[in-house]
Amino acid sequence: MAARKKVLSEALSRLSIEINDLKHNRITYDQNVIALKEAIEQEFRTRGIASEVRIFADLLEISDSRWQNAVEGYLNTQRFHIIVEPQYYDIAADVYDRNKAKIHTTAIVNTAELCFDFGLLNGFRHWYVLQHWDEFEDQNKPFISYMEFDRHFEGDI
Repeated sequence: MAARKKVLSEALSRLSIEINDLKHNRITYDQNVIALKEAIEQEFRTRGIASEVRIFADLLEISDSRWQNAVEGYLNTQRFHIIVEPQYYDIAADVYDRNKAKIHTTAIVNTAELCFDFGLLNGFRHWYVLQHWDEFEDQNKPFISYMEFDRHFEGDI
């Protein structure tokens, strides 16, 4: 009976935390996602790497709430993937490999491979113009209006 009471008490505590997070618009993540993020952060600290480990969903802001479910449905579990700076991908992937037997529903995005297919740059230019040219007056609002990343560009865009 005491063991059952302890299990229920722990479950109640977790649910209270989740409810509080939801009230404050904080996303609650699966323990696997948190465990992988924390393992990578620990590895970075051990190596003296001062770099953020981010969850993809934390980098997105969907400006039109009508598209929230569509975007989340499309991304599915990919929204819980871990993002690190490209130069640290191999380290993060190694941490994942060491822990993959006990971690699921998340992965590391290979940001090194994403940087940068300049064939996509033309599409980005068109998107940017549609979003910022006053003549269009909110006619072409994006599904995702904010995504945070650091990338140094040189020359003309």
